[in-house]
Amino acid sequence: MQFLSLAVLTVFLLLAAPTTAYKLPFESVAALAWDAGNGLRNHCTTWATQLGDYQYWISAAHCATDSDGNPDPSRDYYIKGKRAYLAAWNGTLDIAFFRGTSVRPLAVSVGSDLEPLTEIIVVGYPQGSPKPFVFKGTVVNGAFEYEDDPLHRTYAIYQIPVAGGASGSPVFDRAGVVVGMLQAMTCEMPQFVTYCSVSVGITVLNLQKALTEQRTHLSLM
Repeated sequence: MQFLSLAVLTVFLLLAAPTTAYKLPFESVAALAWDAGNGLRNHCTTWATQLGDYQYWISAAHCATDSDGNPDPSRDYYIKGKRAYLAAWNGTLDIAFFRGTSVRPLAVSVGSDLEPLTEIIVVGYPQGSPKPFVFKGTVVNGAFEYEDDPLHRTYAIYQIPVAGGASGSPVFDRAGVVVGMLQAMTCEMPQFVTYCSVSVGITVLNLQKALTEQRTHLSLM
């Protein structure tokens, strides 16, 4: 699969809109930070939702891995300036669950995968930004399968300009309901600027599957 992790790029895109232009639940979206040896920094984005009696912060699984690609629960994660803990990790669907400070949880779609040209809004934290940015775009394909993926997973493909640090960002529909999550992006690299105009994320149905599996796990505890 020819795309780059959103967590590894550090450039901002000027196409991002200021957050004041939209009425979205920004208090339920935050930066996922940790100290990678050069001080506490924002590395990814995370968002809150409710699963039964438990509230979780959701992000991409690759945001919670060590150098060997394994989940790293020992890392000192921070959400909204407070310590957070890796609670569950699904490498196949690239989704991780953290326990952290409680906020108003976001609603997640119970519908089907998105149709092409559906309008979407993404809220994320480009690396180093203390404030969230809003990115607007459309769905290219709501359930795309890469031919070279041995696991035959499906992804949502978005036409949306994003920047590094957006891994884990919630994707909203026009009603403010979460319909996906950014996980990777493809980029064009001119001489000095990196533009990432096409993004890859978890589909609506796979997001529902991951949340259901975690909810079932909790019921068995």
